[in-house]
Amino acid sequence: MGPVIIIDKNVLHMLSFEELRMLDKLYLINMPDIMPLEIISDLFKDNKSEDLNTKEVVKIASKFSYIHPRINVDHISLIISSLLGDDYMNVYKPVLKSSKIFPVDNGGYGVLIDEHPDNLRMQRWAKGDITEQDIDLAKEWRKMIKNNNISEVLKEVRDKGVMCTKFQSISDVITEMNSFLCISQLQEFLIENLILSLSIQREIQIKIKNNWRNIGKKLLREFAPYAYFNTLLDVTYAFCANSHLCGLKKTDLCDLLYMRYLPFSNIFCSNDKFHKELVPHFLTEKQTFVTGDDLKMDLSNTIDYYKTKPDFNQAHLTDFSMLQPPRLDGSFTYKMWRKYLPNMCNKLDDFLYEIRESQKYQNPSS
Repeated sequence: MGPVIIIDKNVLHMLSFEELRMLDKLYLINMPDIMPLEIISDLFKDNKSEDLNTKEVVKIASKFSYIHPRINVDHISLIISSLLGDDYMNVYKPVLKSSKIFPVDNGGYGVLIDEHPDNLRMQRWAKGDITEQDIDLAKEWRKMIKNNNISEVLKEVRDKGVMCTKFQSISDVITEMNSFLCISQLQEFLIENLILSLSIQREIQIKIKNNWRNIGKKLLREFAPYAYFNTLLDVTYAFCANSHLCGLKKTDLCDLLYMRYLPFSNIFCSNDKFHKELVPHFLTEKQTFVTGDDLKMDLSNTIDYYKTKPDFNQAHLTDFSMLQPPRLDGSFTYKMWRKYLPNMCNKLDDFLYEIRESQKYQNPSS
């Protein structure tokens, strides 16, 4: 268990089985629910044969047997929860399904979390067990991606005579959008728009509106921080696309969905150009962005280091023993442990210091 990290599907694809094992040892992997959708949609990827696409799904799903990701509660449920007053903005850890706490023999307590349906799906897909329901899900996801065309939406807006400001940088867009979204007269519209877009049930709509009025009609940013974060993401993307500051690919919708889980991680890892351009602007000072290439190299270097140790074997990557990052020059993982788990690193450093001192005592000439 280490710092909380989110990786996208491309990073999952590029990491070897050995690197994935090491990732699972040194980090706590938070998996957005978008990942399984991306994987199963590969059944209809490009123009490859059905057999080749199925093999691709099996190959990448089998990688989940090497890791133990926590599957985050979906962002829509969390937005509704935010509007109802139960907000998880910037908790920097996975938000999981409800768990059961039970007493154990030693006087402490244990936590039982039901296995997420997506974990069960991955296990099936890894065996090549793909149902008609899975196929329908893949088709639906591909259809949604295909219909996502921000260029056409912006063209329709311009054709109606609406002038959209062109910005020079992503930072300018976010600064302007933060100001715009905090106009007091706009707050009721923002809440109504969220309720409409999420198809929230009427009784819950009433509760949200009453709560908002009862606390003095606060700004959405204060009333429901995570709901505000998602609204800011949407408008920022639209204006960045209009200003040609980020790509206009149909897969941008998918990339944007990953970003909705930023508040639930310490580290976000991607090799995607869209993420490289946009993610750093939405990180807090407590968060870090790393490319897939850099993470892969760091994990590979860590594996190479451990392989030089006579007491290390492959079983250490799959058992439940604790593994901490070595203090290698330029090691990204060690830096992240120092940043997010300083107490554990201090204990490790003290332990290594004691070893060095004992070696000096045994060999006074050294």
